[in-house]
Amino acid sequence: MFDALWMQAKIVGLATAIGMALPVYNAIAQSVSISPLVTIEQLQGSQNKTTVTVSNSSDKPLRARIATTDFTYDREVGFTAIPTHAKSAVPYLQFSPREFVVPPGVSRTVRVGFTLPPSLPDGEYSAALYIEGLQEQQVSQTVDGKKSVTTIRPRIASIFFINKGTGKPQLSIASAQWNSKSKEPVVILHNQGTTAAYPNLNWKILKGGSIVAAGKLDGIVLVAGKERSMPIKTSALTAGSYLFSGEIVSRSDGSPIKFETQLLIP
Repeated sequence: MFDALWMQAKIVGLATAIGMALPVYNAIAQSVSISPLVTIEQLQGSQNKTTVTVSNSSDKPLRARIATTDFTYDREVGFTAIPTHAKSAVPYLQFSPREFVVPPGVSRTVRVGFTLPPSLPDGEYSAALYIEGLQEQQVSQTVDGKKSVTTIRPRIASIFFINKGTGKPQLSIASAQWNSKSKEPVVILHNQGTTAAYPNLNWKILKGGSIVAAGKLDGIVLVAGKERSMPIKTSALTAGSYLFSGEIVSRSDGSPIKFETQLLIP
């Protein structure tokens, strides 16, 4: 989910899927990647530096440039690009190089710096950095016996949360619910803190003390002060009362947050 951040960032027609259920052209999505997908930085002083790595596993050179945008995370669909917001880090990002070529089978490092003026109020600032292909590509698909050709310009993103001050995330499970439309459970995660988090979720579903399903969600982006609704992929469950339990595992310090809540299936 990039949210995985299920999160695997995937390239789609003029959009970036970060924990989003959008159509993905798999051949292209598997050939170009960016790492890390999510960076959460505690600012030391007024500036910091980091890097992102762009890898090209295709058989053709990737000519690309860098662009930036603001974003938010919608409770249901995940990553959503927006024009701007009050805590935008876009004006404070610097990167080098701005345009580059990644040969086939090669990885390229992009340097990213950010300087927040001391006059800015404390809080968390964010931005998405896009790696944008300069050459359009044509992708053929056959759906229900009909062939179509789509022209796309690949884009993948790495997102940044920059904390100025001493804020921390505060994570919990708000509830587990049954989605009658998709016929699957969903878990509602809540971040009541003042900074974003990118944890993993280990879960299990029990009935009568016995485990009937278990799994893991890797890399869930939880924006400060918001909830995320994440589907739980599992085999069919019959009607009844279940116990949904497990732990939220922080990527920063590894401290697990245990949870336990009821899941009712009508």
